Amino acid sequence: MKDIDDILYDGEYEKFLYDNTVSEINERVDQENEYVKSSGIYTKEEIEQIIDSNNQIRNEKLAEAKKAYEEAIAWVKEQKQLGIKERQLERDIRELKGQIAELDADSISVANDFNDQVYRAHREERAAYDDFIASLDMADN
Repeated sequence: MKDIDDILYDGEYEKFLYDNTVSEINERVDQENEYVKSSGIYTKEEIEQIIDSNNQIRNEKLAEAKKAYEEAIAWVKEQKQLGIKERQLERDIRELKGQIAELDADSISVANDFNDQVYRAHREERAAYDDFIASLDMADN
């Protein structure tokens, strides 16, 4: 489940498995109960006892299946939430990278401006020094 699939997925497969499990449990218990009733080897009291026991087993198995289904659906929901958070994190990272790129461009511009100022100051200082040396030479002449 990635991207759009996990947004749209609502546990259809888990529901399908749960429905099949419930059908199988009911079918097996119903077949067993029908056999007990129609076999003719059990007394009426034994039939009631066996059917009650089979129905108790059915209820336990159905409860287990429902618990497994609910856990599977909870996992699906958790995965969807993680997917949402992951996509938000990816958007945040892209936004931060864009901001960093802008800051880098700004800092390069500031650094270039600073370097230009330092260079201009150096040239002015050099020109002043050259003028000073020239004035000394003129004074000697």
